[in-house]
Amino acid sequence: MNILIAQSHEVARRGLHAIFGEDPRVLNIYEVTNQEDLQEYMPLYQADLIVIDLLLITDITVLKKKNFVVLTSEPNITTLKDMYNCGAIGYFSFNVSAEILRASLNHTKKSFLIDPTLGSLVMKAIAHTTGPTSSHQAFNDYKRLATPLRRRHNYARVLKYFCTNIMTLLI
Repeated sequence: MNILIAQSHEVARRGLHAIFGEDPRVLNIYEVTNQEDLQEYMPLYQADLIVIDLLLITDITVLKKKNFVVLTSEPNITTLKDMYNCGAIGYFSFNVSAEILRASLNHTKKSFLIDPTLGSLVMKAIAHTTGPTSSHQAFNDYKRLATPLRRRHNYARVLKYFCTNIMTLLI
């Protein structure tokens, strides 16, 4: 697997390199530090996954039909929805754990990973979008989403299940 890291901050770039470098499936890790290099080298590297800082995205069409995850220092629900609609496979704050970042290597066409620390942001958006619900309906929604946790599925599968269901409520 080839990874392209698009990150202007050296410390963050080195950290991402170290995180993905620990995974035996990763063969090559390429790095770019600005939008111009991203556009120039993206066709050459043929990355299976692009990990990009939101600040480096000036033209989202460049990333269309690519497998990419977005890192941001200031998450917001509008950008999360935009990235989902543009085909991103994940949206994370810079506080995301290494384990969750590596889970993006297991992506499927229908998966969209969200940093768990963004849970309250997502839940506020759902509450605002769907309006008040009855306590019975809220309990059923909770039960449906929490079932995989009680069955002790592996973390990556539970996260994908949860995020897929959350996005159906948001969009």
